[in-house]
Parts: sequence; C-alpha cells; structure tokens
Amino acid sequence: MLLSLVRAVHCLALPILLALLSLFSGFIYCGRSQ
Repeated sequence: MLLSLVRAVHCLALPILLALLSLFSGFIYCGRSQ
C-alpha cells in the first residue's frame, strides 16, 4: 500500500520537477541574454 503510494507520487513528481527545472533554466537564459 505505502510502496505503491510512494511510487505513484514519484511518477507524478518527477515530470513536474523536470518541467519546473526547464522553466527555471529558461528564465535564467532569457534574463542573461538581455
């Protein structure tokens, strides 16, 4: 029960974390170019 819950949360959190990371690096790149 707990293991499947952790696995589901991990599967949800990983793409969200990657999307936030790419957004953050995009903001840094845009801010640095100007």
